[in-house]
Amino acid sequence: ETPYLFFDAAAPGLDATPPATLEPFFLNDLPATAINVNYNGTNFQNDGSLGVMLVHMHNGTGSHVDVVPLRAPKITSFSPTHAKVGAPITITGANFGPGTQVTFFNNKPATIVNVASPTTLSAFVPAGAVSGPIRVSNAAGSSQKGGFTVDP
Repeated sequence: ETPYLFFDAAAPGLDATPPATLEPFFLNDLPATAINVNYNGTNFQNDGSLGVMLVHMHNGTGSHVDVVPLRAPKITSFSPTHAKVGAPITITGANFGPGTQVTFFNNKPATIVNVASPTTLSAFVPAGAVSGPIRVSNAAGSSQKGGFTVDP
């Protein structure tokens, strides 16, 4: 802990450490487009985390740092505004990605969530859903928007 930063190694919000690593908190910097990261939303928020900082060392072009932010998702709209159980709805907004969850008013999770892009996802209305707001969430937080009606 510093006056500016806090990290609880016993309860990390994000953990990209591969199993059986010799050096804790270090990954081999190999060519790739993805890094597997485990997350715990409660720990992430308790740590005040903003995302993952990747420090690249010993690479061909010199050392550098990338910051990969993890931001709470936001809903701007959804369509249609009413549907039957089992029907798909399209949600638009921001900060959608792997691990984004969708729940309906009575805390019923969507049966299937397909993230098409950081601004668009589709979700299927689950059995037991009732009319009310829809919520999207990830480890960084959540957002909800009202006005969805479950058709009989």
